[in-house]
Amino acid sequence: MKKTVKIVFALLFMAAVLCITVTASEFEWNLEGDTLVVSGAGKLPDFEHSGQVPWNDSKYDIKHIVIESGITYVGNFMFSGCVFAESVILPEGLKEIGIQSFAYCSALTSLYMPDSVRTLGYEAFYGCIALKDLKLSENLKSIPWSTFSICEALESVYIPDSVEFIDYYAFKGCKALKSVRLGKARLGQNVFGGCPKLVEVITDSEISHEWEGIPFVYTDGMDNFRIVNSYKDSLFTDVKPSDWFKSNVEYMYNVGIMMGSGADIFEPQKHLTYAHAVTMAARLHSIYYTGKADFVQGDVWYGVYLDYCVKNGLVENVYDMNAYITREAFVRIINVLPACELVYSSNLVPPDTDNGIVKSFYTAGILGGRDSSNNFYPDSYITRAEISTVISRLLNKKSRL
Repeated sequence: MKKTVKIVFALLFMAAVLCITVTASEFEWNLEGDTLVVSGAGKLPDFEHSGQVPWNDSKYDIKHIVIESGITYVGNFMFSGCVFAESVILPEGLKEIGIQSFAYCSALTSLYMPDSVRTLGYEAFYGCIALKDLKLSENLKSIPWSTFSICEALESVYIPDSVEFIDYYAFKGCKALKSVRLGKARLGQNVFGGCPKLVEVITDSEISHEWEGIPFVYTDGMDNFRIVNSYKDSLFTDVKPSDWFKSNVEYMYNVGIMMGSGADIFEPQKHLTYAHAVTMAARLHSIYYTGKADFVQGDVWYGVYLDYCVKNGLVENVYDMNAYITREAFVRIINVLPACELVYSSNLVPPDTDNGIVKSFYTAGILGGRDSSNNFYPDSYITRAEISTVISRLLNKKSRL
């Protein structure tokens, strides 16, 4: 099976009338038996998700991936989800590996990264649970967030002196990791969180490491969502023990994310506003990263939460805070936890939206659709009962689909 693919990107920019068309290099792919060979010159294209790659229908047949000389960039999501790929050969001259390029290659056991590689995209090798032998490029500049998260077989890591910074959760959940040679790299938050066997970290004696934020080895942000309230069945008169959402309301109340709408009512069918969504986003983010949510409301009750979200870059737009929020907008706003908490567990994809965040919530088992066809209904409003379910699944992985 041999295919040639030409990717053409068109950019239309209006300043008077200006039209620019950029054509990327052709590349060829050839799947013979269980070996996928990709060849060409220059950069391979980016994809929005792994389902867009031209070999998607044959993905589960791939056991070996060979990228031939001449390729300088591996595109986003290009080999993500090749769960039976046991080996990857990267060429000398490769300069950059994109976002989630090899994520969830769960059979991959070893990786030799040529010294020409200088840049990695975040989550590039996320969830490669069999990866045990890792050789990094001697010219790599940084390791982005969650790059090697959930590489559960990895036992030791040698970080080259060229690496200046390792971002948060870069090696989170590497359960077998025992030894790290850190070199001169500075660390972000919780780089080695969830690595209980890590007993040796060798650093450059001339470098003073500052462990920024949450302690760097044993803490897990999800552990910060502790029981702070005690739910009783008589707490809300409009939430009955037989209601499908009752257990989710109880969980959300107990961890302090959702309260009632009044003294004794929850209003499960009430639609949520942007103000309430921003409030939940602030609480989720603060508890996850600091273990607390010490917010003091002012004259405008949601003001302190909005200020927190703006300060921490959690919202990008100015909203009508009293307007009802759509399902898609809600998921976008509460997507404040690192991507390593959205562990891939399902091939379920919503047929009625291309939103990448919504899709990641589906594949993590947090969303499952509102009908038998798994439609998401992105433009519909979302109720408090539905919200309690979504966030419960986000925080309590045992409740995911």
